[in-house]
Amino acid sequence: MSEREEHTHWQAERRASVTSATGNLALVETRWTGERPDLDAAQRAASPTETVTPIQRTNIETGEAEHGLRVWDADAPAIRAFDRIDTYEYDPAWVLEGHFTPVSGERRVSFEHIRDNGGTRDLVVPGDIRLEHDGREYDLAAFDDGGTLLLVFGDETTTARCRRHPTASPCLSEQARRTSSSATASTSTRPDAAHPHPGALMRRTRILGALGAVATLALVAGCASGTPDDASSEDASIFIGSLYEPTNLSNTQGGGQGVTEALTGNVYEGLYRLTDDGEVEPLLAEDAQVSDDGLTYTITLRDDVTFHSGDPLTSADVKSSIEAVTAEDSVSARKSSFATIADITTPDDTTVVFTLSQRSISFLYNLSYVWIVNDEAGDITSTEDGTGPYTLDEWKKGSTLTLERWDDYWGEPAKNGEVVYTYFTDATAENNALLTGEIDVITSVQSPDSLSQFDSDEYVVSEGTSTTKELLAFNDRTAPFDDALVRKAIYSAIDTKKLLESIWGDYGTLIGSMVPPTDPWYEDLTSVNPYDVELSKDLLAQAGYADGFTFTLDTPSYDPHPAVAEFLQSQLAEVGITVEINTISADEWYTKVFKEQDFEATLQEHVNDRDVVWYGNPDFYWGYDDADVQKWVADAEQATTTDEQTALLKQVNEKIAEDAASVWLYLYPQIVVASSDLSGYPVNGLNSQFFAYDIVKS
Repeated sequence: MSEREEHTHWQAERRASVTSATGNLALVETRWTGERPDLDAAQRAASPTETVTPIQRTNIETGEAEHGLRVWDADAPAIRAFDRIDTYEYDPAWVLEGHFTPVSGERRVSFEHIRDNGGTRDLVVPGDIRLEHDGREYDLAAFDDGGTLLLVFGDETTTARCRRHPTASPCLSEQARRTSSSATASTSTRPDAAHPHPGALMRRTRILGALGAVATLALVAGCASGTPDDASSEDASIFIGSLYEPTNLSNTQGGGQGVTEALTGNVYEGLYRLTDDGEVEPLLAEDAQVSDDGLTYTITLRDDVTFHSGDPLTSADVKSSIEAVTAEDSVSARKSSFATIADITTPDDTTVVFTLSQRSISFLYNLSYVWIVNDEAGDITSTEDGTGPYTLDEWKKGSTLTLERWDDYWGEPAKNGEVVYTYFTDATAENNALLTGEIDVITSVQSPDSLSQFDSDEYVVSEGTSTTKELLAFNDRTAPFDDALVRKAIYSAIDTKKLLESIWGDYGTLIGSMVPPTDPWYEDLTSVNPYDVELSKDLLAQAGYADGFTFTLDTPSYDPHPAVAEFLQSQLAEVGITVEINTISADEWYTKVFKEQDFEATLQEHVNDRDVVWYGNPDFYWGYDDADVQKWVADAEQATTTDEQTALLKQVNEKIAEDAASVWLYLYPQIVVASSDLSGYPVNGLNSQFFAYDIVKS
């Protein structure tokens, strides 16, 4: 086979490795079961387009074999969204001559991908490949992957960018192609070692000649695209790693946490903004006047704001945006917060008058959650028309969401050219992407074990303030969870301290209710439902379940929920309760649990501050129904002072803890890890919003 034919063959193989029924983009789940799984049962439970395969690794700490399975979906969203891999025809001019020089066997390089296959995080670097291109010398650290010299580099499948480190090889473009006159070269992709995101594809160069042999290597220095070294930081592309891809682009139609993270403050703005420090400040509102009885709010709008479509902002847009939140088909979590609105009038284009049926001390705060959308926008589940500093460029479902700086923004322009939210289905893949330069920042690290990888001057680890709670939420409408004794029994059967340490190590905080320490009505209620196995058994006996019972736990498939579910399964077994784990996607959770309320118990992270008030809404998905709590929540909202509001919500807090309305397992830590050449990013992650407009890449 000629070099040109080999190149063409390699291109076809590479595409197949990405898009085949068991290729990179088809991988939807990796599940470690410990014991050898029942593959036949797993395949029967899979959909017609899914294939289940076994995996095995050696536990790094114990040396014991661990088993698991992988689920591949030939109709995965990532495959459906896949367009192409840009390639170039073979050109002999690309071939450059380089020299391989062996080095000490003590030199190693971190490579997290192989941990999934039971390897350590380090690979031996047997030598360097040195070559010259356009008068510039390059040293490529080639490490040993089971007898193969392996180079990892960026191209269009790794977001066409990389970060150069002084001791690392440059990233190579899709044009890179190698051949050899005195050594034989072969290439292949490694779907088994790549994470399910369409990055991390690797090329391998097998050197069959003796060490020190002259090999030829094709190289185009730098990346095929991305930000060049001499580009202004004002035009830089910022690559943000996240586990929370939106389910759609609307925050009133179940877009989820990811839509808040990507679009709030970036694409859409409100009359008011909740800053990263938790302060409420005017944004599209220029002024607000409140009547003496607290029932009328007259808000004056800025007169210099336009939507991305070019339409000017008017009071009609504000009215329609509020009505979208309160509409019958809205699933906005803030819908009930605006039940006090009796009327909205628009005397002129810049004035909105809200008339309330009763006082609402949180009214301006609640307005900070409402996106102001052009009233002519129509369906915004896949498009947008906001007023923010970015426009939506492209959403590749299952992969990336790209925002482009809007040059006609009414305020201070974004300090970067574009923002690319890159989505992952597991935390290890996300960490690897930061290590390899595929992304610049991780909005919220999901495993403290990974932090040691970033202990160098190349990264900055920041711990901010969190409002995200991990909940074991019951369907309080249905037996046995309609009995507070059962809920309290489950609470006392769970060692939340051990759980927190197992998931987060020294990070995170234990909480005894829905209220985080940053809320004004916080109290430490961790002693209300103590970990006590004997107490748990006694409570179960009082409730008539001395022999335990079985329930299904609907568990989101993304980290850390699967690990939390397995921990709960083990703990509750000690008191005779059998937990059947049902792993579901984020989309399924929204439909099955939140919308249809068809569940017994579930795990979910709740990200908002001041959200204890949802226990005053019996129609919320968990169905907690207590008349006192409902009255206290209503009275707190009508309070005339913050002290009165605080006192009432402390009563709510204490009552839901006493009833174990849910199990509040822990408060997430808020850990942001970024490349050291990045600045201006938020660290507190309040309500999962991630303002990108101040991020600068040096």
